[in-house]
Amino acid sequence: MNSRIVKLVLALMLVLILVPAVSAQDDLACMGLSADDCAILQAASANSANMTSFIVNFKFNMALTGLAMLAPGAGDISISADGAGPIAFDEAMAMSDNPYGALTMAMDANGSFSDGTSTDGGSASFVIVDGNFYLQDPTSGQWIGFNLQEVVESGILEQNGIPFSPEMLMGGGGAPSAADATAALSMLGLSESDVAGLSSIPGFITNARLADESMMEQTMYPFTTTLDFAPLFASAEFDKLMNSILQLAAADDPSVAQFGPMVTMLLQNSQLTISTGQWIGANDMFVHRFTFDINAVIDLSALAGAAGGASGGNAPSLPPINFDVHLEMDFNEINVPVNVVAPEGATIVPASSLMSDLGN
Repeated sequence: MNSRIVKLVLALMLVLILVPAVSAQDDLACMGLSADDCAILQAASANSANMTSFIVNFKFNMALTGLAMLAPGAGDISISADGAGPIAFDEAMAMSDNPYGALTMAMDANGSFSDGTSTDGGSASFVIVDGNFYLQDPTSGQWIGFNLQEVVESGILEQNGIPFSPEMLMGGGGAPSAADATAALSMLGLSESDVAGLSSIPGFITNARLADESMMEQTMYPFTTTLDFAPLFASAEFDKLMNSILQLAAADDPSVAQFGPMVTMLLQNSQLTISTGQWIGANDMFVHRFTFDINAVIDLSALAGAAGGASGGNAPSLPPINFDVHLEMDFNEINVPVNVVAPEGATIVPASSLMSDLGN
């Protein structure tokens, strides 16, 4: 695909990511819900700050199909992973010389990868405690560890393209703030008013409360939020936004203007939904299950048709590219103390040794 089209799509995706940040977060979360349902969501959101420990079980699946039409011989890609273990946070343990001491974790995980011609997979166990990261060799069973702060300060992660910080490991940062979003939009030559109205397009954002379920020995209140981009891409507001982005891009590269209709055609002939789910405990108002799904069908036939029409030929029939992601996380034993210790017999590896290993 032409690099100019890719740049336009990336710029557009950046703008869409910023939409929630320039809109009222509570209004988006409660859109279409009753006042009572909104109160449940708000209570669970506020209560999440009180989670200091839990047992997490997760499942992850990703599938990408239809790549052969872009790269002959390319097979379908699938990735799956699952794991479980305790996690605890104690900010009092985060010292200036050991910021990672606040996090304690032990995890056993399994994963597999397939590219259509070969399949690989395995298991891994790791522990984070006292600011050290320990990994078990799946073959020998031997544990090796290294100090997280020492590794970060060594610069080896950045040198290998892995940006890392205490905030990332501790889950800090989160979604961009309204101020951050406004600054980012300003760099693109856009204002809050240019994108804030996108969230109110009918059918774009849908919140729903599902039927109550019994899970983890209590009643659960399930809620879902679905973003269906089809109504957005078909709206007049989106056309206005696209024109603004095209004008800005064309100021630096006039040839970009000709690709605007192609990007719009690509989006309007594709399907994209992003959804999240959360199961809130009726007794404790904690989120005990969280799900995240992406379902995308990218149809390039429209672009091929446009190219065929321009050249006077017949457009080939192209199979769609399908992209699906599912993440499910269950949180049990919330705020029950966890006991995670350094693995017995573990060998601490200095950062210099780890640098040598990653450099090979």
